[in-house]
Amino acid sequence: MIGACRDRAPAALLSAEAESEPPTGIPCSSPDATFAALVAEAKARDLWIAVHVGPGHQTRQAALAGVTTVEHGVRSGNSIDDVTVQALVDNRVVYVATLGHEPDGHLAIPALYAAGVLFGVGTDEGDYHDELARLAAAGVPPADVLIAATRNGALALHRDGELGTIEEGKLADLVFVRGAPWTDVADARNVVAV
Repeated sequence: MIGACRDRAPAALLSAEAESEPPTGIPCSSPDATFAALVAEAKARDLWIAVHVGPGHQTRQAALAGVTTVEHGVRSGNSIDDVTVQALVDNRVVYVATLGHEPDGHLAIPALYAAGVLFGVGTDEGDYHDELARLAAAGVPPADVLIAATRNGALALHRDGELGTIEEGKLADLVFVRGAPWTDVADARNVVAV
């Protein structure tokens, strides 16, 4: 089934790349096969693949297919089973909870963190610093919140070879703050210089 869909996926991706729109209307025998074919083709082109998910089984399907990021976390009661958590870990999927957008999103964070899921930081609503604070309040230690905002963001964009950490040869904008944001993420607001 995926092979039949894969034949149609490249044209849809090329069209999407040219128009900056997501591919739609790829005829295929099942939505799962269409999704798998699109992800496989996008990965072959080394594209970043972000998905918005609903129930936990969609998160599992996305992780197993090899997406780059899961946006807005697990919806529909924020239940996530151990198989899905392991799929996120095994496939190094960056989990972008956008807690300001998902009122109950914090409920899944402790289990995801304990399992070693990579977190990213994103926000559809509100201030970026508020999202950092939400992640910390949900149980992610402040130092790991900063890693989510820097290194893991670069991983998610497939640009970790050039961004995300302070290393020789990498691009960087350094932000100097007053305080110790690695122990209190609120100190990240105290910008002294960039």
